[in-house]
Amino acid sequence: VSDGSSFARFDDSVAEAVDSIVGLSLTEAQWTRASRGVSAGGCGLRKAERHWPAAYLASALTTHALCKQLDPHYAENDDPLADADILRALDAYNDALPDARRLSASDCRALVGSPKVQQQLSRRLDEACLQADLEQCDARDRAQLLSEAMDGAGSFLMSTPSIVNRMAMHSDEFVCELKRRLLVDLFPHGSSCPFCTAPMDRRGDHALLCTCGGDRTRWHNRLRDLFAHLCETAGLAPEVEAEHLLIPDPEHPGQERRRPADVLLPVWDRRQPAALDFAITR
Repeated sequence: VSDGSSFARFDDSVAEAVDSIVGLSLTEAQWTRASRGVSAGGCGLRKAERHWPAAYLASALTTHALCKQLDPHYAENDDPLADADILRALDAYNDALPDARRLSASDCRALVGSPKVQQQLSRRLDEACLQADLEQCDARDRAQLLSEAMDGAGSFLMSTPSIVNRMAMHSDEFVCELKRRLLVDLFPHGSSCPFCTAPMDRRGDHALLCTCGGDRTRWHNRLRDLFAHLCETAGLAPEVEAEHLLIPDPEHPGQERRRPADVLLPVWDRRQPAALDFAITR
């Protein structure tokens, strides 16, 4: 069982590499966020110093019986929790958790034979790390962190970039999204919005809400076009901004030329057409 110093040096090297690749100088708190799993609002860059006990426990617990079968002298006891190294790893693991989330010896025995043991153990560490982060943040940052931990919020980190499939981000957009995810300031203090001249907050929340400059319209159109592209690849023959969907009305001249569907699917549920409309609400 390691004392953790070699893992700490490895983590420092990973952090320096990330800083040089994306051009960010992350604080310790921001690097800790990045080291959480994607489902916990992080970037999946696990800290070896924090997660080595989970890896060791998962390996030792799940292979103990097999090792005994191959080598009767592997251990004196059939109970893996009688192994001093496993107990030291368990203590190191629990040191990173609050009292209410720590594992007992019986909890460890229950993990033997269960699927994805290391994933379960690492997720517990991530959840505790996220909860500690939420407790020390203000309301705005808590809302941002919780939104980044929602299902699908980190999919851009897990997807294979593809220009053909419209699943590639410009490097500036990627770095901007990373900053939002890790609570890194996007703008200097005292700056103003170039479109409406309102004060610009450092985290860029105003940029998501500002109705000037046409960003919301472009956002809407990109979402519409992406959805239509996905429907096209699924063979649903979508029509973008289809006209003549409304019945002509003498009291409303020209109504038949309105386009109430951002995307029209000629055949959908029960062989009926479907008109889908998108709205950007933030």
